[in-house]
Amino acid sequence: MLNKLFSWATRDLAGAEDMVRIYRRRAKRSAARELGLTMALNQLALRQAEAGMREEALDTLEEAVAICRRRAVGEPSRFEPYLAMALHNQGSFLMDGGQFEEALPAAEEAVAVYRRLAARRPRPYEQEVELSVENRDIALSQLTRQVADQAESGHVIGPYPLCDECKKVNGGLVAVRHRQVHISANGRQSCVDEGLADVVTALWQADCDTTSACQDEYGNGRAYVYVVCDDVVAAQRCLTGLGLTVEKEACALYFHLPVTGR
Repeated sequence: MLNKLFSWATRDLAGAEDMVRIYRRRAKRSAARELGLTMALNQLALRQAEAGMREEALDTLEEAVAICRRRAVGEPSRFEPYLAMALHNQGSFLMDGGQFEEALPAAEEAVAVYRRLAARRPRPYEQEVELSVENRDIALSQLTRQVADQAESGHVIGPYPLCDECKKVNGGLVAVRHRQVHISANGRQSCVDEGLADVVTALWQADCDTTSACQDEYGNGRAYVYVVCDDVVAAQRCLTGLGLTVEKEACALYFHLPVTGR
């Protein structure tokens, strides 16, 4: 009912501005009113964007994201849906202005929050997960293209660079799809996807050799690690010990990483 009221009351820019003023006053008197303020801010940003006020819309969304991020720590079920919405819109508006590097972190976080919501309540959020992944992939594709155009040499499959040392030993690969961290354990070292750092470290500590890994293969949250075939049984035991549900295909181990908070 409240969402319908907001949609009606904020159907134009003036109405959206009025709602923000009303809820801003209420939020000053009671923090409990901040949910209404975030809803009003999201609606105002949409109306501002429609009016060609993209920079103002981004400022409005920045305020909505800040409120939702702060309040979601204690009340995730109330504020995370509006955090995800604001992040998704933020990424979209930044892409509209060609700011793909700035858009990608917002789009990626929107995917993470929507997946977290869908893990708790799949039905209401399945479509939002799909839309946010599509938005994220557009930003990723465009930024990858920019990085490839700027690269002096090497193979680019994403916007995130390997460290200088790993660029020398990866067959010309210089940038990949996911953020990288350089890890070392048990005499092994490499750049790996940020979300798999702990997993790969645990495998190395268990003396399992890995050949490749990806934290999100097709944008569906499914990760994999390829290991040396002689180490498959030990690697599967290691991953199961980490609480992961593992599917084995030849020398590849597939699993979903836990959906956690920010």
